[in-house]
Amino acid sequence: SKSKGRATIKIDTRVRCFTKRVSGFNPILITLTIREASNRVYYLGVDKMPKISVIVPDKFEKYIEKTLRSLKEQAFKDFEAIIINDGSTDNTERIIKEVLQDTKFQWKLINQENQGVSAARNRGIIESKGEYISFLDADDYYHPTFLEKMYNKAKEKNYDVVFCNYALVTKKGKIISIRKQPKEFIDVSLDGKKVLELALENKLSICTESYICKKD
Repeated sequence: SKSKGRATIKIDTRVRCFTKRVSGFNPILITLTIREASNRVYYLGVDKMPKISVIVPDKFEKYIEKTLRSLKEQAFKDFEAIIINDGSTDNTERIIKEVLQDTKFQWKLINQENQGVSAARNRGIIESKGEYISFLDADDYYHPTFLEKMYNKAKEKNYDVVFCNYALVTKKGKIISIRKQPKEFIDVSLDGKKVLELALENKLSICTESYICKKD
């Protein structure tokens, strides 16, 4: 498990009700407060508009390699990775560049002073060029077909947001628990107000890494 007993989140398309079906719903409107920061940008890739921007806030080197390798293993390649190095003082920057040096997708590394995970995500949103956005924390990882299945479902009926099941796993990948959506909401369109109500009632389980949403 993670340090201090925290569990890693693994977004796993092998979970039964996500393998075949992914729910979609209209967006909840959120106002973001953006704070500019001095930074150094390292960019590699063809400058074109990708279908998905994956935003990865990071501060420590411990898990970032596995996180980035899960992006390299994606069956879906039309995406960009935006990694926000939020004031790390270890080997994070070197590891990121080494792991991504031979990738088949666009990626950008932004080094900035520590501002916290929310500010890092907001900076990633500003830098993103994708039609859709997803968030992947640097101690979590995706199943190889996550981006492919989520994007295909989103485009199927032009959904604004698509979310799925996810699993908590140990450092070695052993499943601790699986957070499943109720069967009555699988492959059902919901509006943003309804999703908020269900989430507040703990009838839906949505984490930062278990959804993609339209940028605009």
